[in-house]
Amino acid sequence: MTQPCYVRIAGAKNSGKTTLIVALTAEFTSHGYRVGTLKHTSHNHEFDRPGSDSFRHSAAGSAATIIVSPERFVLHAPRPADPQLLSLFDNIYDDCDIVFCEGHTDLSPTSGRAPLVECVAPGDNPLFEHDPDLVALVGDTIESTGSTNTTRVFARSDSNALAAWLRKRFGIKKNSKR
Repeated sequence: MTQPCYVRIAGAKNSGKTTLIVALTAEFTSHGYRVGTLKHTSHNHEFDRPGSDSFRHSAAGSAATIIVSPERFVLHAPRPADPQLLSLFDNIYDDCDIVFCEGHTDLSPTSGRAPLVECVAPGDNPLFEHDPDLVALVGDTIESTGSTNTTRVFARSDSNALAAWLRKRFGIKKNSKR
């Protein structure tokens, strides 16, 4: 069994990161790949509703609460230190072929050494053009970049071409474990 390929998707607010991840996820899954996603945010969010049973469990002192339904589970727990978080990711994404990490984060088991695709909004310049992991830019008005590494440029509407390029460039294979 092989580790999944982690691909970071970054860009300025409203540059199309989520839209791109949704399109890439649909494209990969339509070809039989198992896809995982990770959303990074710099904001603190309350993920549990006050008054819910799981909220009450946490308020009473539970270190972690898992809600299990017939088809899903949700974990409510304080964020562990990075090494434990990365270990948790290894278990969650174990049978995935590719994992898209939204946000400029180093929270992937590859310790941030994952390929980076940047979404660039019309009129904006790339934010991460000097990141050594930058492999592609996605946008409709990108003319050139001062990047020191080789990057591919894809139109916002051409997520199928980006998916095919990612599969070829990083040798993404379907996990034989399934």
